Amino acid sequence: MAKAKAIKAPKFHREATEATYDLLDDMIHNHHRYFETTSFLILMKHGGWKSKGKEIFGKIKVLGEDLRSTWDKNAILYLNADMWGKMSEPQQRYVLDHALFATTGH
Repeated sequence: MAKAKAIKAPKFHREATEATYDLLDDMIHNHHRYFETTSFLILMKHGGWKSKGKEIFGKIKVLGEDLRSTWDKNAILYLNADMWGKMSEPQQRYVLDHALFATTGH
């Protein structure tokens, strides 16, 4: 008898709330001033996000010139929506801090 496949949650993106943008702005202003002139689009990834079996919490993608001019943004910050909603504010700040540091190579 064949095993039934588990139903996977649908994967989709939505733009982050204003509170998430405010949190990112606060982190940049207080700890990552070199990003003050960077315009971010924050997208929440729904339906799980793993790489090599590990949960991914957030990642920044720097946009190419074609998308910069189309979207009027410099980068996209992807956040794992399924995890983000379960995190405390200090944990959310840690995820933002980590994504910003990873982008600069620090």
